[in-house]
Amino acid sequence: MKNFSRREFMETGMALTAGTLALMEAHPAFPQMTQPSQEVYQTLKDPKIISELEMKHVPLIDVPDLVKKMESFNLHIRIGRVIHPMEKPHHIEWIHVMKKGGIPLAEINLSYEGVTPSIVLNLALSESTEIHVKILCNIHGYWMETKKIEVV
Repeated sequence: MKNFSRREFMETGMALTAGTLALMEAHPAFPQMTQPSQEVYQTLKDPKIISELEMKHVPLIDVPDLVKKMESFNLHIRIGRVIHPMEKPHHIEWIHVMKKGGIPLAEINLSYEGVTPSIVLNLALSESTEIHVKILCNIHGYWMETKKIEVV
């Protein structure tokens, strides 16, 4: 067995690693590494024609259209016109609520046991804004709804 100098050892190791990576990239038996995809949020396409998938996944935002400046009001959020199932094989993992510009108001992780995918937040706004509700269904991916709130 040959004794390698440090330099020979490093060069041989790098060559073997490069060769292995090239083989893995070219051979169909090895899964291809991909960059994580960016979150793509589905939304309600047509409020007059709501699909079965949209019925269970598009967040409903119930809030007054007009509120008084810094006066407390409730923001009700429910996932789906037909309440989304919350079972181990199919459930809502989280709900994120934010103001325009991505300013977080609430982030909640949900358990599929004994939970209904709905929340109520008590807010007081100083200016008009849009409320964005984003959710993640473990099977059907990311969904989002937006509602404008006018502050007077």
